[in-house]
Amino acid sequence: MEKMTIQDQRTLKYNNLKMVLDIIRDNERISRSEIARKMRMSATSATRIVSELEELHFVEDTGCYEDTKGAGRKATMIAARAAACYCFGISISDVEIRMRLIDFSGKLLSDRGEAQIEKNSSPEKLVEKLYEMFLVLLEKNGLQAEKIAAIGIGITGNVEPAGGTVIYGDLLQWVNVPIGDMIEKRFGIPAYVDNDVNCALMGELSQKKYRNIDDMILLSYGRGVGSAILSQNKIARGSVNFAGEIGHMIVDHTDGRLCYCGRRGCLTAYISEERIIEDARKNNPDVKTIDDIISAVQAGVPWAGILMERICSYAAISINNVVCMLNPPNLMLGGDLIDNYPFLFEYILNKCNAVMYGPMKPSLKFYRSELKQDAAIIGSALIAMDKHLEKVLREHCDI
Repeated sequence: MEKMTIQDQRTLKYNNLKMVLDIIRDNERISRSEIARKMRMSATSATRIVSELEELHFVEDTGCYEDTKGAGRKATMIAARAAACYCFGISISDVEIRMRLIDFSGKLLSDRGEAQIEKNSSPEKLVEKLYEMFLVLLEKNGLQAEKIAAIGIGITGNVEPAGGTVIYGDLLQWVNVPIGDMIEKRFGIPAYVDNDVNCALMGELSQKKYRNIDDMILLSYGRGVGSAILSQNKIARGSVNFAGEIGHMIVDHTDGRLCYCGRRGCLTAYISEERIIEDARKNNPDVKTIDDIISAVQAGVPWAGILMERICSYAAISINNVVCMLNPPNLMLGGDLIDNYPFLFEYILNKCNAVMYGPMKPSLKFYRSELKQDAAIIGSALIAMDKHLEKVLREHCDI
């Protein structure tokens, strides 16, 4: 049998530390013996790993004891140190930025930052606005910048995560903008960037009831139209990070409506919020918001009902196309249209029954997003926290 190399030993040590830390963070409190059972390792090994994590200030003895029902000595319970470090989660659309903090246990802090931004704002102006909000939230939460381990950013557009670059953002009108580097330099804190729908999916799946789901597609309908694809517990990105761009699939080659991207007939040109409002104004020039359209639908105004039928039909067509292409077991609908008007979820599903390829129906389970506007914030913050942990643990293991 070949001897394990030093590199192999370091990798094994890292993997064990990471897995034990994940178990502790997934549980409010847990004993060393329960960790050993879950990891299928000896109690001595579990105790040693927990001690290392305590030295890194990631976990702590809670002072509480496991109920052993009189069988032997009571075991102390271990928990993640909520104040070990914090991460910012940021969500950026073409008109709004949102920001919140999570602690090491994954809990959202109560204060949030929200701001409207001018359409087609320059990257430099946006970064300065983010920094202002960052300072305000630090003060509100009584934190120093040194306690912030990393920043996660979920942003609309096609993103190259490794470099933190927006390759192409049709709503923002950005091309090859290194927003990650810009934020990192201004804040002096590591920054990690991904597409906002990818972040939203990771945020939704962080809920305990989804912990055993490794395959899920999120379709997002709102300012734009996009999707995120989780396959075998990994985000599918495609060869150049454009996977999931359902907003630019052609759904109507005869009408040829102009899309933000410059082509005609894209799904986004029919069911993004701005285009829906444009359609409504052809019937009622006073319409200003989606709320106005929904009110008209609920009041039984004919043109509003016809418009809503068309929106939901296009959404159902997009769902059918995605399902026929990828055959996912789980599909979630989200984005501002679904989050703000939950009745559309059932309305779209009814349309799916009419247009979806029959053999696909029995194997597909539908979900509605629950975290709403916080989904991308939570997801981006958790991605940043994971990157930070990987860096610290690898340095500790000297990998």
